[in-house]
Amino acid sequence: MRDAQAREVLRAIGHAALALADGHTIDDSIAQRLLASQTGGTDDATLLTVPEACARLRISRWSFYELIHQNRLRTVTIGRRRFVSQPELNAFIGSLNGYGSTA
Repeated sequence: MRDAQAREVLRAIGHAALALADGHTIDDSIAQRLLASQTGGTDDATLLTVPEACARLRISRWSFYELIHQNRLRTVTIGRRRFVSQPELNAFIGSLNGYGSTA
């Protein structure tokens, strides 16, 4: 198991443990993180679902749709489902002010 993958597994388990300790149930996003970490993560995925993209950005669904309406994030619609490509998500993250700057 790669170090990054191991860290993601531990983060997902920790998040689930904290939710359970606080008396909450494990929601779909936590379960998806656990499944994704066990299968090698979603780094290889070409398209991410809205919940996956929200989890990656650590924002709400509402904030995600606001980014789309502000033309800051492009998505793909297949049938009734909306997806965001991994390269598009990476480009958006890279465009954030000060993110990844070396100066």
